[in-house]
Amino acid sequence: MEPTLQPLEVEVPGGSLAAVIEPGEGLFTVVLLHDHGADLDAMVPLLASLPLTEARRIALDLPGHGLSDEYAEGAEADRVVAWLGDLKARGWGPFVIVAAGDTAPLAWELAVRTRIAGLCLIAPTGNATPLERLPPALPLLAFIAGGSPERLCQWHGFRDKARGQWLSVSTTATHAELVSIDPAIRGQLASHLAGFAREAYTLACRS
Repeated sequence: MEPTLQPLEVEVPGGSLAAVIEPGEGLFTVVLLHDHGADLDAMVPLLASLPLTEARRIALDLPGHGLSDEYAEGAEADRVVAWLGDLKARGWGPFVIVAAGDTAPLAWELAVRTRIAGLCLIAPTGNATPLERLPPALPLLAFIAGGSPERLCQWHGFRDKARGQWLSVSTTATHAELVSIDPAIRGQLASHLAGFAREAYTLACRS
């Protein structure tokens, strides 16, 4: 069944952020963050492939991307934190955050600053050194590109700051194929992510 995507625009300090949402049954919410330089269209195919009818699924245009407003330098995380706060006030939690490529540090900061149920990184890149350790027991899932020691090393930088359960899924896909959600690997990503999201939600309900 094709998703019935609806526009979602949220006002935050300094502008507004655009997104699309598949409402689902609303037990929890999966938020998908595209790689920098792309927009939410990059994440819609994965959103549509997720067998999670019990969850809201949202693909966000990050600040300065797509239909979202520009932002002052250094304010990206503040705006997305405010956006999540608005969704939380609507009763849309708990949240599972999914980030592709070099939005991994942003998603990590969100996990530190905002209570979420789980964090998934798709081909994570970026400098993990300045990041804080994740909250205790927060589950972490990562999809790792094959054939790249540099990418694997970057993943280790994030993994070493996790304090809860973590799982890495090694793939034969390239970094570009992962962050673009290539059709050849989309089913694998969706299947693993759906199972992870359900487990994260179950753990959040118990805590």
